[in-house]
Amino acid sequence: MKSCIVGYGSIGPIHANAVKMSEFGEIEAICDVRNSRADQGAVQMGCRAIYSFEDVLKDPCIDVVHICTPHNLHVEMACQALAAGKHVVLEKPVAITQNELQKLIDADRKSKAELCVSLQNRTNICVRKMQEIIKSDSSIGKLIGVSGFLVWNRDATYYNQDAWRGNWKTEGGSLLCNQAVHIIDLMHVFAGNAKRLRSSISTKAMDGIIETEDTADVLIEFENGVRGIFFGTNAYVTSNPNVLELDFENVRFRYADQALYRIEEGAPATVVATDVAPQIGKNVWGNGHLSAIEQFYRHLILGSENYLTLESALPSAKSILAMYESGKSGGEWVEVDK
Repeated sequence: MKSCIVGYGSIGPIHANAVKMSEFGEIEAICDVRNSRADQGAVQMGCRAIYSFEDVLKDPCIDVVHICTPHNLHVEMACQALAAGKHVVLEKPVAITQNELQKLIDADRKSKAELCVSLQNRTNICVRKMQEIIKSDSSIGKLIGVSGFLVWNRDATYYNQDAWRGNWKTEGGSLLCNQAVHIIDLMHVFAGNAKRLRSSISTKAMDGIIETEDTADVLIEFENGVRGIFFGTNAYVTSNPNVLELDFENVRFRYADQALYRIEEGAPATVVATDVAPQIGKNVWGNGHLSAIEQFYRHLILGSENYLTLESALPSAKSILAMYESGKSGGEWVEVDK
């Protein structure tokens, strides 16, 4: 499958390298409205440079379009690509408003092409191991609680590198929909659909520099009775790996520092799985882009592989939109859209 990476900023090169390392994918072109970025990517990847998205959609040589553009462009570009019969790999967030999300759902259902979302941490070894344990080990009991913690650094230099960052209209939010989206998604992978939630959002370190939030805390009631809490901030001095904890009736599991720990009362914690260190990108991003993109391309070629569908992304996407609704209303309970 021949692909075009659309948007060659911070995440575009990660997608390009993942496709380059794929057995089933090949880089056909790099597209960016900043000609210098497209040219740079074309030289790095040994492919063509394209300077307009319209030319990408009309190009018969391109099978898959990777949308790595600013957040406010995600849905419109994905819908146009699906309508043109191009398969899509869509970076997070999938949408920044409820109306956008519904538009994307409708476009995905109408198109014969397929859409893969970049929630790649689901493919990490530790996540898969945890899913296996839940299926095979009844002794752990029922899941009763899930918590997520993110402590990162995003300073003025980060936000000033692109005009779209830190604005409600163009980024749609910051901490929750950009940095925390993966840990929040994993909470939903294990706990299922959220019923209702309440959140607070604030701008602490970046107050006066960005419109959007750099800190948030959330309480979630899941449909199955599980209680969830999340705390995250971009106001720390450095960026540390996320921490996910799953509390079952008889045991706790902690996913941190690329390892999955089993913690039982009166016994030392034991390591039950470890992730592979990232080959591309930042350590806190994990190594999932490679496996998630290969999974999708293998599906497109062989038709026999599961992949990260839009439908599977909806529980966490709808919850994040509800978190913003609650946070902007002063922390009122908000029912999560079904």
